[in-house]
Amino acid sequence: MSKKCNKYKSFYPDLTPVVYSFSTYSSSRNTYTVVNVIGKNFLPDGTTAIQFGSYTNIPIIYYSSFNISFVVPTPPSANTYPETYTVYVTLNTNSNFSPFLLYSNPVTYTITS
Repeated sequence: MSKKCNKYKSFYPDLTPVVYSFSTYSSSRNTYTVVNVIGKNFLPDGTTAIQFGSYTNIPIIYYSSFNISFVVPTPPSANTYPETYTVYVTLNTNSNFSPFLLYSNPVTYTITS
């Protein structure tokens, strides 16, 4: 009589951040604006950040894995307004197996004069 091993398929969980909504999608330049982000797969301790157009690694305020916020960066005053930026939530896995950067779905944000 031979004994058969149970075969289980294992997988890594999907850690890709997902953005459902922003508290606001536009602001005036030179205005301090905090944007609340609702979504999923946000992690604490510097693992999650914001990419706002060409501005990378913008720090976030972590509330939960479903809620974070960030401060909108101030672009140079030489820019023409309104200006539209593509915003991503990024997640640095920092795993020993294969560290890589994950990007959320893109969200459009506008800065007006």
